[in-house]
Amino acid sequence: MAHLQHFNPSFSFDPPLPPDAKISLSASSYNMCMKGLNIPVQVTSTPIDGGEEPKSVLVLAHLDLGGFSTCIDDKLVTALELFPVGKSRVQTIGGFKEAKKYIVTISFPNTGLRGNLMYVVGCDLSYKGNESNLDPNNFSVLIGRDLAANWNIVWNGPTSTAFISD
Repeated sequence: MAHLQHFNPSFSFDPPLPPDAKISLSASSYNMCMKGLNIPVQVTSTPIDGGEEPKSVLVLAHLDLGGFSTCIDDKLVTALELFPVGKSRVQTIGGFKEAKKYIVTISFPNTGLRGNLMYVVGCDLSYKGNESNLDPNNFSVLIGRDLAANWNIVWNGPTSTAFISD
């Protein structure tokens, strides 16, 4: 189980949780209420046909359960030197459009959540680049239902906490 709001108090549960359960709680509701759930993720390129070494970057991802496809910013596509492996028709706020598809591994450092090798689509998220990768206003990945469908997500609105397990 993972939660990434960076506050870890001591507490107990009745009945006890399984020994491998991991838990964190948030002390402030402001960020979750105003910005949604932003999670640090490691995005890694997947070399095609034994090509170059994989490139990897730690960035913020925004949980977007309104979107089906997980998307990465076009500037991140360039930074990771990704090659398109196809196209996908996606619905955006401006209507349907055709977007390039890429293969990456998305992992979740220090959470216990499994990484996923997956197709993602390129989009414009106005990613600002390396100088502010973990700035809460600078996310470069939208986690869609295709990835979130692997998780059990509990969002407790009154306490502004989220628990994620896979």
